[in-house]
Amino acid sequence: MCSILKVRFERCVHVFSWYRRSLRRNGGVIMSQFHDGKLFCRALAAGVMASARRDVHASLTDVQLSALRFIKYHPDTPLYQLAAGLKISSPAATKLVDRLAGRGWVRRQQHPSDRRKWVLVLTGEGRRIYDAVRSAEEYHLQMIMDQMAPEDREALQQGLVAFLQAVQQRLAKDELCLQCGTDVSETCILHV
Repeated sequence: MCSILKVRFERCVHVFSWYRRSLRRNGGVIMSQFHDGKLFCRALAAGVMASARRDVHASLTDVQLSALRFIKYHPDTPLYQLAAGLKISSPAATKLVDRLAGRGWVRRQQHPSDRRKWVLVLTGEGRRIYDAVRSAEEYHLQMIMDQMAPEDREALQQGLVAFLQAVQQRLAKDELCLQCGTDVSETCILHV
């Protein structure tokens, strides 16, 4: 259940940027609920995700972690696919990969079946870093969830599912998708 909630929490951060734009013109209770939702996402980002990254590697950024995740779940990824998957420019992706390669977390190699193409693969150290952060995120999330009453955890999960289903009626799946690859396809609300 923890990994299912984590995927839904990650999507929450992305969805609330859209939610903010759509509610900007409204006031009162809706803006108060928006503030609570934004605070929730901020608490999740600081209390779970950033804490986990700091536990594993002090200088690992969110974008670097996203790149490691994308490369892990999209084997033999060319640079242009990484850029598209992270929704960044090709020059930004090149600089990002240069930094990751400089740390020994990613390497460029020739495509296994087409020697004209170059692809990105995680090194053993890159895989270890990603897996350690993922474990730390699950640990931090579980610590927080354990402080909640069971009925509150259930309400949170039901609320997140309902919210994401409502948003899906307004946005295309590719606007919400985290580009996780096959790891969460069975538990991701976008694929259920």
